[in-house]
Order: sequence, then structure tokens, then C-alpha cells
Amino acid sequence: MVNKRGHILVQRGHVYGKRGDSDEWCHHYNEQAETALLIQCLSRVADPQRVQDSIRVANKKISILVREKRLLEEEFMRLKNSFSKETRDLENEIIRLQNN
Repeated sequence: MVNKRGHILVQRGHVYGKRGDSDEWCHHYNEQAETALLIQCLSRVADPQRVQDSIRVANKKISILVREKRLLEEEFMRLKNSFSKETRDLENEIIRLQNN
């Protein structure tokens, strides 16, 4: 909550409690539940190493595509600027010829 003077007043959370009173925000360790969750996640993957390798290959492809995209954007901007200059030159030439 913010008071009339613009100061923040804490009403809930770990900051509200006294120092050393952080037990309510502590997450206790549950070995059985964490092991069961890990087993369930790994049971869905037949070969974790192969999955890791395929993720590595996918990340490499993403890097290559990002690099190619950046190069294509740079080439596009270069061509766009070149085209704009040529267009201005032609417009100036047309104006010069019309005035003669």
C-alpha cells in the first residue's frame, strides 16, 4: 500500500515479518516427491542423451538462421539505401532535363 506521502507500506510477504522469522517462506525438502517427479519426467524420454543431442542440433540451427537473418537484413538495408540514392539521382536528372 502507498500512503499519502508516497511511501510504500508492506502489508504481506517475507519483508513484513520480523528478522529471523522466515520459516513461513521456507520450502522444505521432499525427497520422495522430487524423485518421483524426476522419474516421471525421465520415463517419458527413452534416451536422454539423444534428446540432449537433438536439442543441441536445434539450437545450432537456430543460431545459424539468426546469423543468416541478420546478414539478409543488412543486405536489404544496403540495397534499399542504394536504390533510394539511384532513385533520387534519376529524379534529379528528370528535373534537370525538364528545365532545359
